[in-house]
Amino acid sequence: MYKIEGVMKFVEQDDYKMGCLPETEQHMEIDISFSGATKQEAINKLVDFYGVDHESIWLDSCDVTGRIDVQVMENSHGLVACESEIERWKNGHCVLWLATYMHTLYKVETVSAKC
Repeated sequence: MYKIEGVMKFVEQDDYKMGCLPETEQHMEIDISFSGATKQEAINKLVDFYGVDHESIWLDSCDVTGRIDVQVMENSHGLVACESEIERWKNGHCVLWLATYMHTLYKVETVSAKC
């Protein structure tokens, strides 16, 4: 069995012309986990939860074995930005945030608890 847990959310306001604004950074821990019989099943649950495709996730991110990052553009309500919001953001008419969700993937093995 595989389990994904330890979610840390890191966000920065992203200006289309200037890029991310470090002075706006925020981070928080989120108590949520995902599990599956296989590594791929657990990852698929993660992908479904965020509503992204597999290209939006990074396995072993930053060369850390088991680290999985999901990166999305979010609106001020913390929801994934829709196409019209992204177009408005590109034209300077909307504020969006670049959100990175960092997770850790564990392989869970069951062992006998006999004394």
